[in-house]
Amino acid sequence: MLTEEQVLKKLVKPSKNISESLKTSVKLNPVQINLIKTNLDKTEFTDQKKLAFAIKNLTLKITGVATLDEAISTVGGIDLTEVDANFQLYKIPNHFCIGEMLDWDAPTGGYLLQACASMGAHLANHLNSKT
Repeated sequence: MLTEEQVLKKLVKPSKNISESLKTSVKLNPVQINLIKTNLDKTEFTDQKKLAFAIKNLTLKITGVATLDEAISTVGGIDLTEVDANFQLYKIPNHFCIGEMLDWDAPTGGYLLQACASMGAHLANHLNSKT
């Protein structure tokens, strides 16, 4: 993880444009760059010191949440008939699918997280028993 000083040093290096410099020198992805652009005005974005500060101190304000019905996980993924009891794909041996890679309905929140973690633990135990 870069410090603010290290980010600033990387921004000082000449580049085609600021976004390109953020991508190549600072190694930010397009989503991160767009978040920064959205939260800074043009003057701040073009000021290397303010930009470096913003990269290391970006604060996102949560303005609301969706209803539980909107938060439910979407259906879709690999059909359960395509995997064995240890979540290995029948058609591609030694390839496993767990959690939301599979087509299964689960309640949102802690239950979904627990189910995904439990599937991972089951698969880990299975793989460890094979060694």
